[in-house]
Amino acid sequence: MGKKNKVRLVALIEEVEKRKGNSLKEKKEDNFLKEEKEDNVLKKEKEDDFFKKEMENKESEREYKVINFLPDIKVEKIVEDDVHLQDSANKYRFRIVKKDIFQIPYTKEFKDLTVIVGENGTGKTMLINNLFRFGFRSSICLIYQKGNQILVNDPYHFKENIALEHEDEYKHDFLLLNSEKSWKIIKFSNANEYYNIDNSNSSYRIDSSKFENINNSLKLFDIKNKEDIRFWETINQVKFVHIFKDEIRKFVDYTKKGVTIDFEGERLPNSSNQLEYISDVDSLNIEERKKNLINDMLVAVYSILINYMIDIDYDNPKPQKYEHLLNFHLSMLENASKLQNASELENQSKISLQYKSIGVDKDKFLPYEYSIGGLRQDVPNIELGDRNSKFWIEVWHSIYIINLYFEYIRFNKGENDEYKSSIEGIIKRLKALIGREKVLPPSIEINDKLSKYLENINIFHKEIDNNDFEAWKDFWETVKTPCIRVAKAISYTSYFELKSYGYFVKLKLIPQKVMDRLRELGVHDDEIELLEDIGGLLSKLDEINMDFEILTSLIENISKLENINLNQFLEMKWGGLSSGELALLKTFSNLYSAKIALQSRKASGVNEENYLLLLDEVDLGLHPRWQRKWISTALPIIEKIFEGNHLQIIITTHSPIFLSDIFEENIIFLPEGREIYNYRTFGQNIYSLFKNAFFLNEDEFIGEYAYQKIQDTIEYLRFKIDGKLENLGDESLYSNLNEEDAKKIAKKIIDSIGEKIMSNQLYELFTRAFPAVNPEADDIKNQIRKLENKLRELGEEVN
Repeated sequence: MGKKNKVRLVALIEEVEKRKGNSLKEKKEDNFLKEEKEDNVLKKEKEDDFFKKEMENKESEREYKVINFLPDIKVEKIVEDDVHLQDSANKYRFRIVKKDIFQIPYTKEFKDLTVIVGENGTGKTMLINNLFRFGFRSSICLIYQKGNQILVNDPYHFKENIALEHEDEYKHDFLLLNSEKSWKIIKFSNANEYYNIDNSNSSYRIDSSKFENINNSLKLFDIKNKEDIRFWETINQVKFVHIFKDEIRKFVDYTKKGVTIDFEGERLPNSSNQLEYISDVDSLNIEERKKNLINDMLVAVYSILINYMIDIDYDNPKPQKYEHLLNFHLSMLENASKLQNASELENQSKISLQYKSIGVDKDKFLPYEYSIGGLRQDVPNIELGDRNSKFWIEVWHSIYIINLYFEYIRFNKGENDEYKSSIEGIIKRLKALIGREKVLPPSIEINDKLSKYLENINIFHKEIDNNDFEAWKDFWETVKTPCIRVAKAISYTSYFELKSYGYFVKLKLIPQKVMDRLRELGVHDDEIELLEDIGGLLSKLDEINMDFEILTSLIENISKLENINLNQFLEMKWGGLSSGELALLKTFSNLYSAKIALQSRKASGVNEENYLLLLDEVDLGLHPRWQRKWISTALPIIEKIFEGNHLQIIITTHSPIFLSDIFEENIIFLPEGREIYNYRTFGQNIYSLFKNAFFLNEDEFIGEYAYQKIQDTIEYLRFKIDGKLENLGDESLYSNLNEEDAKKIAKKIIDSIGEKIMSNQLYELFTRAFPAVNPEADDIKNQIRKLENKLRELGEEVN
């Protein structure tokens, strides 16, 4: 990117609350202390005049804080004798200063890095949010450099109250930076924020902390349920790993972690030994474990397609659909009617096997919606079991067909009744079925209802009047739920080959039958080809999948489907990622997706872009080894993501390891006060960084619990030596303990201390508080202890 188009954030100027001095009340008392005896009227006039002048002074006196983000160009207040100078128009004076700083890039080309450090509550996250909102608050002004031009994001307040002075090589204007053409801001935060930032996403900025924000901007995926966001985020991460696998494996090789693929849903079949291999799967020369995996996934996908077709056929059926459904269900009975006897009907007909498969109660394959489980929910007053389930399933199926017939007759007004003989056959068989089956009392009631309507079926379609038809509809309403469930189960199982296997029914999917029916429903050939490609890709998967090219192709093909939504059933999870690995991946993939989202909104005529990345606590939760590698490894990955663009990064952190990689000119310390100071951290040891950069006191270098117990032990031993145990506080660890228990606790704590010098000092106190019976032996033990500690220290130095 050419220098003239490079945009950099130079500084933030913020008006802050003026330092507290004497209050108006105190000043009033000082000024009027000697005037108590003056005339009350005169006194009141002087008071009013005093307050008026003070308010005018307060209005004209302002105080500003400056935070600079670049080492080579800065904004400074013009100060003389600790007073911020003003020009003739009472504007506060600032100067733009160019610094002669030699900088070493952190990556091949990247130098514009700022790391912000400070205690909790010093405003690091607030600063990030203020930058993200582009100085949204009226008390904040942002200063930029574009080539040799200085631009000011100009709230009216600042134009009226500040004056910028600069060297001759710079120009400046109080102009609003054209963010559409010059500036993109991406925020990513690992911190928990309990408030929303207004207008968080726009044409030039996006908060990528949550994948939902990015997706809402770019519409990467059609997310209808918030519970699905994590799944879609995983898919997005898989795509990122596929594109940047060479760069990211320097940090973590996610391609070796692998991804699991599955399809889940209430209407999908159960894992069962009754499912046989699809022919194409059976022919694969692979181990049985993988065959089972591939077969289960393919059957799940085809089941989704079957359910899609069942929904089209059965949900809110139009009159013209009745004929299709009537033809289908009658055809399922055709073979059975041609068989010679009951034994053949029981053992050979497909419809009989379909009835049987619906009633299987062990090692069930069929989805709950199409099985005995769903029927039991529909008819809780009937105890369905192995003895009677097949009978009831056949009854409900017959009633469903009869109702279809009535609907067909009503729609056609009794014309073209080509189904009369078929329906008569069903009625005859149903009567025989009910007659020979000994059923429970609830069934007798249904039998009575059936007898009344079925006996008149021959004349029903010609002589039925509205009242009689309504009477049939009343009956249908009482029985339709299990009837419809059985009918859908017949449709589902029609796409399988079935064969009896003792109590069970073996099922083998017929994929071609599914595809043929999809074509009948008008699914385009392009979508059929996509489905076939998806099946081919699924056949290449394993339990843990490390081929990200296949995974990406699978995701892309599934996303291209227009009519059939496989996405809502697809489960994709990382195999065994730690929280730190997941946090890293989330950072990188979200930044990449945010960049894509912003690029999609690029203003016309813009070929080059500037990005400001605001990374809040980006190292949160990372192992110290990864914090140590973040600058050397993560920055090059981010640079690659934003390749070809100018990049400026501002980071907040609490990590001393992180800071040890940063040059002092790139660090901002935010203490509780307003003053900002620099501290040399590059290559610094962690102890010093903790002490100086993170404002820890001398008593804060060990855990609070350990510190308190050690302090209690020191206090107890000293009081014991001096004979003043009565001075122990009630909250002491040793309060109200007998001497033997106190001795055991003190020894346990001293023996547990890892810091050798402290341990030895406490042991000396312990031996004075509890002198041994044999002082000479005790002295020898003490010397042995010290020598053992020394030996351990020497061993650690060698290692």
